[in-house]
Amino acid sequence: MSKLFVDSIQPKTTGGIIGVKDHVLKVYQHTSHALAQNGSTTYTSTGLFLTITPQSSSSKFLVSFNGYGTNGSNNLFVIANVVLNPSSSTNINTVLSGGTLLDTGDKGMAMNQQNSGQLVTPLVASLLHSPSTASEITYNVVLKQSGGGMAYWGGYNILTTLTIMEIGG
Repeated sequence: MSKLFVDSIQPKTTGGIIGVKDHVLKVYQHTSHALAQNGSTTYTSTGLFLTITPQSSSSKFLVSFNGYGTNGSNNLFVIANVVLNPSSSTNINTVLSGGTLLDTGDKGMAMNQQNSGQLVTPLVASLLHSPSTASEITYNVVLKQSGGGMAYWGGYNILTTLTIMEIGG
């Protein structure tokens, strides 16, 4: 059996891409301690977003978020999701317009339901997404409430994250 040992692999041209199918090409992350809040059933931005130019149109992205949410009344929901390419600003608490939700279910990618007062729980989700483009894309974590009350994301000096791994296609 032969073995090949190398110290470095360089692309043939400047700015070239070395892509290995099904291997992580790059990792991106945005973190925040900010508090986002929304009293509406329309999604608003948590302020967590990443804008990425894929290395190729066959790249896939493992999109993961980790945050905390609460809706301080009984039988009310905090719902979190990710939107691809919103036309609205990604600034915190901005009402979402345009774009494509990565999960179209009524409870988003993650949710919690208050059953007994103020309960802060993790809102965590991951999804493998294939945007099929080499053009710049934006992923934005969004939240909304369901059933009434005020949905909160983060705050309390709790770290929230959006992490995306680009995987060669």
